[in-house]
Amino acid sequence: MRNALRARRRTAAPLALAALLAASALAGGCNWWFAHPAEVMPAVPLVVENHGFHDVAVHVVRVPGERGTRVGTVTGNGRARLAVRRSMLAAGHQLVVRVQGIGTRRSWTSPAVPVAADAVAWLDVHEDADGGMARSTLYTVPAAAAPIAAAFR
Repeated sequence: MRNALRARRRTAAPLALAALLAASALAGGCNWWFAHPAEVMPAVPLVVENHGFHDVAVHVVRVPGERGTRVGTVTGNGRARLAVRRSMLAAGHQLVVRVQGIGTRRSWTSPAVPVAADAVAWLDVHEDADGGMARSTLYTVPAAAAPIAAAFR
């Protein structure tokens, strides 16, 4: 009788462990129903043209006054295509970026720009001799009217 109980315990423990691992894999790996609608939508393409000497770090700001989330770096006198998740946009699907010159103490924060579902955001960074970026602009264009954005895909 004792040997039969020991045999059951030896086989029950590995079976319980296997069932627990299988249940956790199913519960953790297949939770597609928890996906947030903003993350299911495609990211907003952000084309950045840096017309200044310094490299710049591009941040997306959700709440005014925040530093923001860094989405990429663009070299001096360079161009890059970055992707901004829709969940990073401010309320009302508005995009606000903060540009920080690397190696400088200067930064620039854009005004809020509404982003349509099929739009491409465009950021022109213009830097003056002191490193100020007050002449920079952020705007959106329809995806069909942005041929250069297609080159970055």
